[in-house]
Amino acid sequence: MFTFTPIVFAVVVSTAINIFVTVVSWRRKKARYGLYFALGMTGVTFWTLMSALDYAATPLNLKILFATLEGWGYMSAHPFFAMFAMSFAGYDWLLEKKWVKAFFIFVPVTNILWVTTNSWHGLVWREFIQKADNVVVFVHGTAYGWIYASSNLLSLIIIASLALTSFKGSIFSRKQGRILLASILFTEGTNIAYNLSVGMEGVDWTSVAFSATGALFLWALYGRKFLDIIPIAREKLIDSLSDGMIVLDMQNRIVDVNLPAARMVGSLPEKLLGRNMDTFIPLAQALSGQPSEREMRTELEIGGAERRYYDILISPLFEGQTSVIGRLVIFRDITDRKRIQDELQKIAITDSLTGLFNRRHFFDLGEKEFAKSTRYNRSLSVILLDIDFFKGINDTYGHFVGDQVLTQVGFLFHKNGREADLTARYGGEEFIILLPETDCASAMLVAERLRKLIEESLIQIGNNLIRFTASFGVAAIDGANAETFDQLVSQADQALYEAKRVGRNRVACYREE
Repeated sequence: MFTFTPIVFAVVVSTAINIFVTVVSWRRKKARYGLYFALGMTGVTFWTLMSALDYAATPLNLKILFATLEGWGYMSAHPFFAMFAMSFAGYDWLLEKKWVKAFFIFVPVTNILWVTTNSWHGLVWREFIQKADNVVVFVHGTAYGWIYASSNLLSLIIIASLALTSFKGSIFSRKQGRILLASILFTEGTNIAYNLSVGMEGVDWTSVAFSATGALFLWALYGRKFLDIIPIAREKLIDSLSDGMIVLDMQNRIVDVNLPAARMVGSLPEKLLGRNMDTFIPLAQALSGQPSEREMRTELEIGGAERRYYDILISPLFEGQTSVIGRLVIFRDITDRKRIQDELQKIAITDSLTGLFNRRHFFDLGEKEFAKSTRYNRSLSVILLDIDFFKGINDTYGHFVGDQVLTQVGFLFHKNGREADLTARYGGEEFIILLPETDCASAMLVAERLRKLIEESLIQIGNNLIRFTASFGVAAIDGANAETFDQLVSQADQALYEAKRVGRNRVACYREE
């Protein structure tokens, strides 16, 4: 029933190699496009196994049965390898299209049906001719033309996808694409030779050629460190990390990218492969002038209204001891930490009740402005104000109402102050304003406008409408002899005292006389 010939031996060796490759591929099936490769190799292994049984079987009916099962393996492997090649080339998004899915289902199902039902119609194999060495020639029928054309279309998809990868992207992806392309071309060339009746008639060496193809795939997987840069199967951990990871070649082209990094720029990993990272993430300045073998750290701000902040670690990737072949960029989202820092900074420099600067921060900024104004002989004024009879408000209505008065004054300053002015709560019911590039006369106008706004303000407590006023003291560099910022503030305080002395709810400007 079975006989062992040299042809059978060759196909058995091919099957053994393919089994090994299939086992390896299934161990990595959960990784990126690893399932397509594993399914394709399963089909190929089934095909070569049935081919061995076909060439070993002696009864014609067994040969036809195993030839039919060969078709199942071959025709199911083809679309999976096509999907693998498209994914490898970065065209995963095409596989999500309904018409593409329908095509990859329609072709193998149709071909398998033609082969399986051949005994009814004889359109795939119309005649079987016995030759020497237990070889049977399967004479092709008209339906074989459809099977051959559709299979070649899938082969063209595989070849085109791998060819594109061989000429684009980084040097690593090109090398890996060329290895896979060479392995497929070798197998397809053998299949063409069979269909052109080149070589031993009736013997299809395509299944045997897959032993070499399997060896080339193993070399791509291990000999070229395929998993290190452009993996057939990436560990699931890479995409489940919260940190973004991008692998660059020496031209800053994206060789590999995980899902969190792709989400940072609002894209998909497959759409970023092969493209220059500077198109999406402005890191050119950070990398410019830096030795390629040096590790560096920087921060990056990305986004519009919803800005995100990232801590960036850029590490060189070495081949051997000294040759830098690329860079690994790790993005750690520090937005929450930045916001906490900003909030703490804000708390440190602002008054919690009014939202204005606190006294300490005001003096830090004020001393710098004072030094700049005196150095360049520019105008600078200070307005110090005190809410009139504030203690009476607290005693009459309570501290809650007093806080509302202070908040209302802070709101008026926020709404009506200039962007260049510095406003702070000086202490208790006192407020202070620093006005750069402003002389005493102009500062008096600002103070008078604020005085009127405060006088016109109302706070309603139940049925009571509470009015309040404030007194203002103004001092300016051009109207006094202040040698320090503290002295200028002290002069504004003296002017404020004068405003209160002569009747409150008014503005006074300090003069030397």
